[in-house]
Amino acid sequence: MNATVQTDLHDINVVHVSSTPNPGYTRFDVSRRGTVGLGNPYAMKSEADRDYVIDRFRQTLWFNWIHGAFMTPEHDSLIQILYAARRGPVELACYCAPKRCHADIIKHCIVWMNAQELYSE
Repeated sequence: MNATVQTDLHDINVVHVSSTPNPGYTRFDVSRRGTVGLGNPYAMKSEADRDYVIDRFRQTLWFNWIHGAFMTPEHDSLIQILYAARRGPVELACYCAPKRCHADIIKHCIVWMNAQELYSE
């Protein structure tokens, strides 16, 4: 028996952790200090490092996914965010926003996961 997979996603916004949560949105703190476990392990030493550390995060995320090394709490967190975005709007909070941020990569990953139609609740 095949389960029907819901593929409609609500808004996923990347916001600064100090911003006021939007009513009706589920917020996930994806910062390095956050409880979700999706903080970028690559630290910036200066603003010049921003693109490098975000690109490294993206490479690591996709490498782990492709090689099956992502069956971890981080994988569970991505699925949790995916399910939340199917139920209602979501905010991914990090200290970098509104600048380019690894949360943008997480957002793209969630959209990609949803398009694969692999996960049903």
